[in-house]
Amino acid sequence: MRNIIVIISLAIFVCGCQPAELTPEKKQKVELLQAEISKIENDITTGEKNLFVGTGLIPTLQSARLEVDRLTVSLLRQQVAAIESGAAITISVPSGGIDVSAVAALESEIKEANITLHKTRAESSLYSGGAIKAMIDARASMEELTLSSLKQKLLSAKYGLFLPAITNSTEKKEQANASQPTKPAIEPVKPQVEQPQIEDPGPFDFRHVRWGMSPSEVKDREKATFVGDKNGTLLYTDSINGQKISLVFLFVDGKLWRGAYLLSDEFTNKNRYVDVYFTWVDSLKKKYGKPKAENTVWSKNLYKNDISNRGMAYAVGDVESQAEWETGDTSIFSKIDGNNFNISVGVYYSSKLLESSFRNKEKEREQSTF
Repeated sequence: MRNIIVIISLAIFVCGCQPAELTPEKKQKVELLQAEISKIENDITTGEKNLFVGTGLIPTLQSARLEVDRLTVSLLRQQVAAIESGAAITISVPSGGIDVSAVAALESEIKEANITLHKTRAESSLYSGGAIKAMIDARASMEELTLSSLKQKLLSAKYGLFLPAITNSTEKKEQANASQPTKPAIEPVKPQVEQPQIEDPGPFDFRHVRWGMSPSEVKDREKATFVGDKNGTLLYTDSINGQKISLVFLFVDGKLWRGAYLLSDEFTNKNRYVDVYFTWVDSLKKKYGKPKAENTVWSKNLYKNDISNRGMAYAVGDVESQAEWETGDTSIFSKIDGNNFNISVGVYYSSKLLESSFRNKEKEREQSTF
């Protein structure tokens, strides 16, 4: 078992003695540490400006992240002070020096965490407010906290920072009764921050639920306005970008297999339906990228070249548009069509695995009628 023992001893001279001139290697290390400090302090300044006011999950997560960053800065400053004061710093490590594989693993984790955070922030930008955006922002705050902790671990691995372990109250009592090891001369800044825990932060397949969940599980998680339960289908009302929508959850054998947003707003100018649809499609493209398939099909050409009546073209069924994306087990399908002067606009999220079960059930139901 590889052990890394960090022993820090300080010798402070008060009789007018001057610290020895730093070697080029130590000067370079100080410069690197100062650069890290400056970078994290900029992050702290930005975080303080964007700090949510009030109480709740998001401000708690943001404050915890700032405390982690402040602790990291303090540890880095202590390292700089120790070097500049001429203190004797002895770091006993395996013959190979710094664990390169551990550093590489942390750098890889940080890269993935940055990608995840970027996607979450992009997802949040699709909403102007409401429960969905609040949930996504909470996830982003948790990801920021995780990222700060990973960066702290990376700096510890690279520069030999002393990071005390976080212990619960039981562990602290046990440690108090046990023999205590000699403490290092430089104590880390306290208090040590424990990361707050949130229940099931995701990821999710649709809103904040997963495919296969039961109706009761969906009801417990969904915060939109509940309308009713119709033949095993859960109905809610909500809004997206200011438009009223019906939110639908469908189940097969008691398992969630589809969720849908259906535009419920009504417009006198039928072109508004078309505007809403393509605004939704643009948002989906920003989130999921280029569609797997996208097309607009005209069955009649009466309004094909009449831009002012494009809404009417959809209302009478002369044209329909659709787009499709795939991610993991989820297929996403958007569509606008119409009939008898009524236009339907919707986005459908489905489990590819459970959709096949639904289709088989439908076939069995059709066959049973003969």
